[in-house]
Amino acid sequence: IARSKIKHFAQALVSYETKWPFSGPVPRVPKELLWRYYYLNRNWLWLAKQWLPAYRYPAFWAKHMIRNLAGPVLLKQDCLSTRLKLATRAGIDALVNRLGERM
Repeated sequence: IARSKIKHFAQALVSYETKWPFSGPVPRVPKELLWRYYYLNRNWLWLAKQWLPAYRYPAFWAKHMIRNLAGPVLLKQDCLSTRLKLATRAGIDALVNRLGERM
């Protein structure tokens, strides 16, 4: 059906209250959904690695990681250590092509 719209229940729990210059809104992800954002970030970084020119990927990766690590700290989100661990793990897993189920 061409005009159908899908609203994911989990996505409704995420809010985008804070906008940062040069990077757009930073999501406030509930702790129950953190595992999904690990996969989202890992896959996003891995796909960029496959399709971006090699000279552009390091800057893309660095910008994405800074946003994912600084966001929870600056927004004073709960479960900070878990958020930082998952963001770091996603970035490293994308770099070394560690795909598949990791959680």
